[in-house]
Amino acid sequence: MKAIRIHEFGPSEDVLKYEDVPVPEPKVSEVLIKVEAASLNRADLGLRKGTYRIAADALPVIPGREFAGTIAKLGAGVNEFTLGQRVVGYPSLGGYAEYAVAKTTEVRPVPERVT
Repeated sequence: MKAIRIHEFGPSEDVLKYEDVPVPEPKVSEVLIKVEAASLNRADLGLRKGTYRIAADALPVIPGREFAGTIAKLGAGVNEFTLGQRVVGYPSLGGYAEYAVAKTTEVRPVPERVT
């Protein structure tokens, strides 16, 4: 899958890299989400600069604190979501990719009336 990753801290135009990475696998109580939209907020900008909750030794990472999409795969023990269900996720990382994993506690369903 395609994802945007950072390998070092710095200005967005210098550190964002568009790369091929493996599709993540959901673990127990996690879901895999096919990302359709991702947010950009101050925390994401701080993450790229190295001023927000991540150490250099944790790099590379896929930024993207919040995103929306559809459930593509359920991890073991997940029964509160269904395949194809529209959701929003906020796991702090991973949203700048085609697929992202989130714990079920970090996911909320999108109401049917919301386009």
